[in-house]
Amino acid sequence: MSISEILQNKFVNTKIIEEKGKIFVENNTKEILTHIKTDLGFDMLLSLYATDYRDYIELNYYLYSSVKQEYLTITTHVTSNTDSVTDVFKSAYFDECEIYDMFGVNFTGNNNLKRLLMPADWKGHPLLKNYEYEKEAVYE
Repeated sequence: MSISEILQNKFVNTKIIEEKGKIFVENNTKEILTHIKTDLGFDMLLSLYATDYRDYIELNYYLYSSVKQEYLTITTHVTSNTDSVTDVFKSAYFDECEIYDMFGVNFTGNNNLKRLLMPADWKGHPLLKNYEYEKEAVYE
């Protein structure tokens, strides 16, 4: 039985699609990631990254099982808020802060969500496709 079938049997009210090596989950991302870690053995979150598609932001959780020596990508779409997974994977902290900083996704439950790359008083989120850049003076 494939991982997507296992997840679909466990989370019957969640749309789960496996395509091109990724498993897309429509909701319950935190619960699904907890199940994947505790019951399916994917014990390491290697990376969490985002892509803006204007209508939604795609989050990709790139996981690794040190026992099975397999990789797995879980994908979901969010608009501006989602649950933090820092209590499931401690390594998610900096990735969540970077995604908040660059894309404006608020990770509910991340108790120290802050900007990492941009100054604290920066307005907006520069990797959003609708971000409007102001012209800056260039000094020679």
